[in-house]
Amino acid sequence: MAWLEQGVDVHRQLPILSVYLGHVDVAASYWYLTATPEMLLHAGNSFAVATGWGDDQL
Repeated sequence: MAWLEQGVDVHRQLPILSVYLGHVDVAASYWYLTATPEMLLHAGNSFAVATGWGDDQL
């Protein structure tokens, strides 16, 4: 969440997270990522911005 709040490109940072956790690749780190309500809200907002969808289109 800190990366999201700071505006960091999370996808770009995943390899760094994998190394930090001692994993060989990003796929091995998948299990440590949790879809919290805050993250899902951010993902939904990012999708809306990227696609041009707004509240009036839901």
